[in-house]
Amino acid sequence: MKRHGQGTDLSSGQRFVDTDDFFVGTKLDWWDRNGPMKKLHALNEIRLPYIEVETSRWMGTSSENSLKSLTVLDVGCGGGLLSDRLGEAGAIVTGIDASPDNIRAAKLRDDQRGFGINYLLQGVDQMENGAFDVVVCMEVVEHVDNLDQFLASCVSKVSQNGLVFLATINRTFWSLLAHKFAAEYILRWLPRGTHSWKKFVTPSELKNILRRNGFETCGVQGVSANPLSGSLFLSNQLSGNYMMVARKVRDRFEFEAQQPSDVERLK
Repeated sequence: MKRHGQGTDLSSGQRFVDTDDFFVGTKLDWWDRNGPMKKLHALNEIRLPYIEVETSRWMGTSSENSLKSLTVLDVGCGGGLLSDRLGEAGAIVTGIDASPDNIRAAKLRDDQRGFGINYLLQGVDQMENGAFDVVVCMEVVEHVDNLDQFLASCVSKVSQNGLVFLATINRTFWSLLAHKFAAEYILRWLPRGTHSWKKFVTPSELKNILRRNGFETCGVQGVSANPLSGSLFLSNQLSGNYMMVARKVRDRFEFEAQQPSDVERLK
């Protein structure tokens, strides 16, 4: 089975997430479906089918086994919730994370499941450029510093005509109420301070960063909740959680070469 890179100390690479971030600095029970990771387990039930359908659509793979034998990099894999499902779907998965506890939890899970997932305590900038058919970065970008640099590093790992999948929270008044105040202060689903509303990212901001790095956005899909059952489903509502898929159409340097120079702009 093809593997990419070896485990390494993060001191040799760029750290984009603070060490006291909730998902990095806290030892979590990732596989308790009724614990703090309950929402992520629910999200997992819709994001894997989304990845499978969009991969088949844009990469022309089989609709029944769209991820089979594709190399996939899961950036900010946490305890391996999505990596595990990707491995089950037949992908050759590498999961990277900034937390030693997260990587240990993910490896323990894979020891039980036997998918041979390559979990690394490693920064995304330390991975090989252009080495993966698909890169997934789900519920991570709203936690990072220097978003432009982080995403540029993530998408540089995608091979030509490959895909990147992103999932995050839109920066809207609704998300401030629902994902910040309600989730952290009223319902207590997450500890206070888990999210910073200022770090929530609008779809247009993501699209612009992707475009500057040679990616064409293929689709954006909202994630909504049934108010009675609490179950999640895909929707056209983008005021809160949403997912995005984009395809690599050229390298970043090719995009920059096509832009007019400062002198040309003044003509």
